[in-house]
Amino acid sequence: MLRVCRAIEVRWVNIVCLWNRLILMPEDRLVKRILCWDWEICHNNWCADVQEMFEELELEYRFNEMCPVDINMFRNLDLIGFLNPS
Repeated sequence: MLRVCRAIEVRWVNIVCLWNRLILMPEDRLVKRILCWDWEICHNNWCADVQEMFEELELEYRFNEMCPVDINMFRNLDLIGFLNPS
């Protein structure tokens, strides 16, 4: 179980790194426009998955405001505790 939790933790860190790269991208880039479009729909897509993850970690304000996440702070969260609450 711990290996599975660790794998999910690594995945979440990678998602946050990608989120930060996309958020900090200039507005005129096509990828940024696609992210904004995906964020507006936010149903059954990548942004919906990110929103769900941020809600689980009580970081939904970062998603709602389209703000980057401090990756060092994120890595220091007890993600294993979120993944395995027992």
